[in-house]
This record gives sequence, structure tokens and C-alpha cells, in this order.
Amino acid sequence: MSEESATPESDRRGPATQLTHLLEVSAAMLASSDLAEQLRLVASAIVEVCGYRRSVITLIDEEWHVRLRTHAGLTESEAKALEESPAVSPEVRRRILNERYRVGNSYFVAHGSRLGEELSDVGIATERPATEFVDWHPNDLLFVPLQGKDERILGTISVDDPVDGRRPTPRSLQILELFAREAAFAIEQSQLLLDLRRTEEYLENVVKNSRDAIVTTDPKGSVAIWNDGAQRMLGYTSEEILGESVLRLYASPKEAQQIMRRLMSGADGDAGTLDELETVLVSKTGESIPVSLSASALYDPNGEFLGTAGISRDLRPWKRLEQELVAAEKASTLSEVAASLCHEINNFLEEILSAGQVSLLTLDRSDIREMYEKSGKSGALDKEVERLTVISREALKIAGLTNQLQSIARGGTYETEEYVDDIKMMNVHATEPVAGGGRILIADDREYIREFLKDFLVLEGFEVDVAVDGQEALDMVRGHHYDLVLSDIKMPNKNGYEVFEGVRAMDPMTKVILMTAYGYDPSHSIVKASQEGLSAVLYKPFQMARVRDAIVKALAANGNGHGGTPEPSA
Repeated sequence: MSEESATPESDRRGPATQLTHLLEVSAAMLASSDLAEQLRLVASAIVEVCGYRRSVITLIDEEWHVRLRTHAGLTESEAKALEESPAVSPEVRRRILNERYRVGNSYFVAHGSRLGEELSDVGIATERPATEFVDWHPNDLLFVPLQGKDERILGTISVDDPVDGRRPTPRSLQILELFAREAAFAIEQSQLLLDLRRTEEYLENVVKNSRDAIVTTDPKGSVAIWNDGAQRMLGYTSEEILGESVLRLYASPKEAQQIMRRLMSGADGDAGTLDELETVLVSKTGESIPVSLSASALYDPNGEFLGTAGISRDLRPWKRLEQELVAAEKASTLSEVAASLCHEINNFLEEILSAGQVSLLTLDRSDIREMYEKSGKSGALDKEVERLTVISREALKIAGLTNQLQSIARGGTYETEEYVDDIKMMNVHATEPVAGGGRILIADDREYIREFLKDFLVLEGFEVDVAVDGQEALDMVRGHHYDLVLSDIKMPNKNGYEVFEGVRAMDPMTKVILMTAYGYDPSHSIVKASQEGLSAVLYKPFQMARVRDAIVKALAANGNGHGGTPEPSA
């Protein structure tokens, strides 16, 4: 029989023994850095000297959910049953710590109370007969809160099977509550140490993986910390530079000494700090490296100088960018001027082209033509139509030039040619072609309309074919694939609706847009076609921007974006 087992139980649980054991447990907890082990020591000590045969320590998080549990005095089967027992909800845990159940600084929930009935299936039933208890019932529950410095509840100690068989009193709970205080201290210390380790690891990773050079010195100015960023920038390994004077890293020894004096004296109101000072360091190979230096002096709590810490950012990429920006500023200014000028010109061209289309359609009306013929001026009418056609065609050429200028303003390439003397000018005929945006077929019996639309859409980057009537349009669709067909409604040899039906039958993926002059649609073709998948309707005379927008929208709906087209021309 061991000396411990020979000690009477009353002596083992006497106040002197309890306090001695508490001090021993406290010392053992301080020697351990593992929280679970610290809590196991407390749980075991409670069973050993606090008068309870079983104890369970439960730690909770900020939402009062269990995050860690340890125990003592339980058999293997009891421990397994404890793990499998229903979890106490956070709401019930809060209700346990109610003033009505308070005894000393602990909380006793009697089996006959309403809360006791709710907790009847919590915990492990004792195997001791009821005759061994005085006024403690096997289903009674006793909880001692683990309270941190800020009074936050960290968890609870739950004890069972009191040796004396009695309910707790404030006096009988004093030692147990001291153990709870030690357990709470251990929890907070463990969390502080864990946070400290995480912070240290984080700072080590920041220093190690920083792209900037991080260097610290000791009080004598010798390099103490040299991170990977410093090695990449300056070429020295840690073995080569640690313990060496930091002054050797500067291009100017005089400037280096001035920097160190400023850091140590806090000159100019800097309080021992430097913020983004531009200076020059020298690499292992002798290369001068411009850097932005931020540094500060380090002092201990007693004001003793410990050294310096500095972060140097390589300014070489920024210097190169500055040079490129200076070179690009002139080109940027010219591009902005070109883009602004083209934008304004295109606005005027839009109005000119739209007005020309209105005039052409007006002059081509049957009543107008009949009036000219009666007056014997049909030749004059043809000349006016020809003049308007020329105006439209030349306006489109101007739009082509502005598109080329806009392409160059966005970074496109171009060639130059001799102008006069030493002056050169851009060769507009040698600029890069505009990327195509799809293949389009235009069907219209009016030559000036189909040719004008063709010129306009070619300028916008499309590949364009034309048909003189509906039958030719269907024949061309039968032999080729088109992304979109732009067809007039009133045409000989198949009208626009018949073109729409035929195209849809041959290639359902081809989009169709119908055009009509002044709302002409006697057979309600537009209504029928719209119900059957027509992409859009354009009413003559039309704004050219609307023509472009309708086509782009139709092609986008078919998955054929118009991202390669230039800025709107007119």
C-alpha cells in the first residue's frame, strides 16, 4: 500500500492539503504550454482533493459552443457516454448561470427544478446507491464558471458525486472555486501565448516574404536582420552581411552617417524616424540602386537605444516608368486632340449623312418625280439626286479618315511619307485595316440606297454584299453564309417578308432586319415577321447611327459581337 493511499481521506481533503495541492498544480500548469494538459491537471486535482469523485471542464467560444472538454474520475465507458450525450445548447448554458441557482460563486441546479428536469439527460449517471447521499440527489448538477479578467465566461467546471453526499455551501466550495480561478488563468495565458506565437509567425513571414528590403541594425550599426527582399535587391546573402556595418550599403558614406544621426537624435522634429527618404544604395556587384527608405530608431522601455529598423523600396521600376511617361505624354496629348477632333467631325457628318438620306428619299418619291416630269425638269431631278449621292459618298470618305485617326489615337500603327521640305505626313492609305464585324447582305432596288449602305457598313468594319431585288437576295443566301440580311420591304421579284421567310428557312441563325420608307407596309409584313423572329425594323429616312446600333444589337444577340469595329464614324 502506498503512502498516499494510506493517508486518511479526511487528511487528504483537509484545507492545508488542498492549498498545498493547489500550489503544486499551479506550478505544474506554469511548466506546461499545452492547454489540454493544464486543464487535465486541474480536473485531476479537483477529484483528488476537492471532495468530488468526478469532474468535467468544458471550454466554450464567444457563441457559447463547446470548443474543448477534459475530465477526470470517469471510467472509459463513462467518458464515451459523456461524449455521446446530447449537447447543451448555448441558451441553456446561459440559463444555468442564473442568480436563482447561485451558491457562493458557483451554480447549483437541483434535480426537482424546472431547469433540472430539462437537464435530466445531461451528464453521466452515478453508480453509487442513493443511501450514500445525504441531501445530494444523483441528478443534481453543480457548475463553477471559468471567468476571465474581463468577466467573460470562458467555460465551466462541472462536478459530481460529492464524497460527503451533501449539497454544496459557499464554504465547501471555496477550494473548488480557487481551482476554477487557476483554470481560467491557464486558459487566458494559453490564449495569450497562442496569439503571441501567431503574431511572431506572421511578422516573421512578413519580413521574410516582403519584396522590399527589410534591414535592422544593433546599437553599433551592424546588420542584425537581413530578409530575402534585401538579398534579391542588393545581392548579399545573410552569411555575407550579418554583423557588417550598414554604412557599406550606401553609395554616399556621408549621407549614410547623416541618416544614422537623424535616426538617433530625432532631428528636425522627426522623433527618430524617416519617411520615404529617397537615397541610393550599392549592390554587391557595385550597381547604384535608387530606393525609398523608411526607417526608425528602436528603444527599450527604459529609453535605451537598441538599433534601427528600415524598409527600402526599389525605385528602379518607378524611374523607368517616369521616363516612359515623359516620352508618352506628347503622344498622349496628340491622341487626345485627334480623338476629340474626330468625335466632333463625326457628329457633323452624322447630320450631313442623315439629311442627305432624307433629301434623296424625298426626291425619289413618285409624286415628286411625277411633278418634275410634268414640268419637263426630270433631268434636273436626276442631277440633284446625283449631287446628293456624291455628297453622301464624299462624307463617308471623310468619316473613313476620322476612323483611321481614331484607330491611331488608340495605339494603332501607321506609316509616314514626305510632304514638303523636311515635313512628313501620315500615309492614311497605309494604316492598319479595321477588324471585320460580320458578313452582311443588303437587298434594295434603289441603287443609291444599297451602295450608300454598303459604303457605310464597310467603313464600320463589315464585309458587305448587295442584291438588287428579293430573288437575287435569296439566291445569294442559298450560296453563301451571311450573319445578317438587311432587306427593303417593297422590292420586285420577292418582297421583304418573302426574303425574311426564305432566309429563316435556309439558315435560322442568320438575323434579318427589314427597311421601309415612311412606314410603308400595306401587307402587314412587319407585324407578321416580328412575331416570327424579326430582329429589327428601320424606317427610312433613318439616322445612320440607328442603322449601326440595330445591326450591332442583332449580331450580339446571335453571339457575334461587334467588338472589332472602330468608333462610330457617322
